[in-house]
Amino acid sequence: MSFKVAKIVPVDITIGMPTSLDYAFSWDGELDAVAGADLDIDLGDHFVTLTQDEGFVTHNTSSQVTVTPVLAWNRGDANMNAQLDLNSEFQVDIDKVMWYHLHMHPSFPAKIGFSHENQDQFCAVGDADFLVHHEADVHFTLFGEEHDVYHFGPKDLYHYHKDQALNHCIPVGAEVEV
Repeated sequence: MSFKVAKIVPVDITIGMPTSLDYAFSWDGELDAVAGADLDIDLGDHFVTLTQDEGFVTHNTSSQVTVTPVLAWNRGDANMNAQLDLNSEFQVDIDKVMWYHLHMHPSFPAKIGFSHENQDQFCAVGDADFLVHHEADVHFTLFGEEHDVYHFGPKDLYHYHKDQALNHCIPVGAEVEV
């Protein structure tokens, strides 16, 4: 938004919400597994016949595709470590006068894996963390020189943390010959 105060002083107000999603994945352990799909593809019958009465005649039957998902594993323990971070900020900037930023940062570190020690289970365990803080600054520019009047923060408004916010296991089938 742009306008003039007293028809003389130009004021620009900018409102924004920059957001980013950061992630990281890593593996540890050992797992002998197959993941994929079995495909059965029938393209149909397509041919041409020549008869004295009808001449060239084309013959076509419909095609068919069958997809069967496959997930099989037979030994080992494997874990995937996942780190998901969302950084989002609500920003109000009044050009050459002040700004205010509200920063929200939820994160979710998780460990997901297979284990025979846990009675053949697929388990997901993850922590939850959510931090909200804010910061403000008042300043002005006079004759091309910046002057800081007051700076506030960053100051925490809210912080939530819970270890093992997610802790869930589901049994998987018995060992499968791969």
